[in-house]
Amino acid sequence: ALVGAAPLLLADEPTTGLDRDLVDRTVDELRRHIDDPGDHGGGRALLMITHDLAAAERIADRVAVMYAGRIVELADATTFFGEPGPRHPYSRALLQALPDRAFTPVPGMPPELGDLPAGCAFAARCDRATDTCAAPPPAGPVACHHPHVPEDIRA
Repeated sequence: ALVGAAPLLLADEPTTGLDRDLVDRTVDELRRHIDDPGDHGGGRALLMITHDLAAAERIADRVAVMYAGRIVELADATTFFGEPGPRHPYSRALLQALPDRAFTPVPGMPPELGDLPAGCAFAARCDRATDTCAAPPPAGPVACHHPHVPEDIRA
């Protein structure tokens, strides 16, 4: 439901359980209710919480990826879904798990949320992990000691 001229539209899992056609229609409807970032009218923004990366790709300007309750990557949607792609190993694994990509499952099991390590929560599942990952990840747009960089993404 939309409330008047609220500046923020919050959509929490709006496409869960929908078939692809209804997902597309829902994304189109959400898009109708948000303003282009280039508009200077101070219009409405959208915060969409979703597991549906295909829907996010169609509507997002920016992407925040969470793992074990922590934001591990903040990125522009164009570079996240296109080139050079995500930089955090978990973000890359998510995209590679999509059916229209490599359809490769993310290895291992998620951690127990009540027993998270001080360091990287993804380290036990990550092929880039080293002893350094036991320390808290660096602050910034990619919370990773060994993020993918454009040079090794293109290689």
